[in-house]
Amino acid sequence: MNIHPVEIDVTGWGVKHAHAHAEVAHYGAWARFGRAMEAVVIVWAVAIPFMFVPWLVILAVPAALALSIFLFAERIRAPEVARVCEGVCPDCGAVQKFDLPLRFTLPLAVECHNCNRELTFKEEYKGTLTPGS
Repeated sequence: MNIHPVEIDVTGWGVKHAHAHAEVAHYGAWARFGRAMEAVVIVWAVAIPFMFVPWLVILAVPAALALSIFLFAERIRAPEVARVCEGVCPDCGAVQKFDLPLRFTLPLAVECHNCNRELTFKEEYKGTLTPGS
């Protein structure tokens, strides 16, 4: 697992841009397989005690099977996972930690916790912005 910083351009509804900083962990193939198997083991460790209750076994086994397949597929397909992301909303100016999905790919739509507007994360903005453009 390699952890590297990523500088992100945050755009909102207007022409203003803000910046965010994320720490992204990159996993190799074997590390992703290990994370996926860890999720499967945790699901079944929680589901096994429910199997001893006669009427819960009808729910526990299919639910654990479906959840373990879903989590295995999600974790095996996630080479980059965002650990933490902090930034500023360009619309309201609130400094906050953003909630990111499991797989980290740009562009990405997130929501501001303060003004509830949709923000777009893109790769770092390098240009200059003139008023009215």
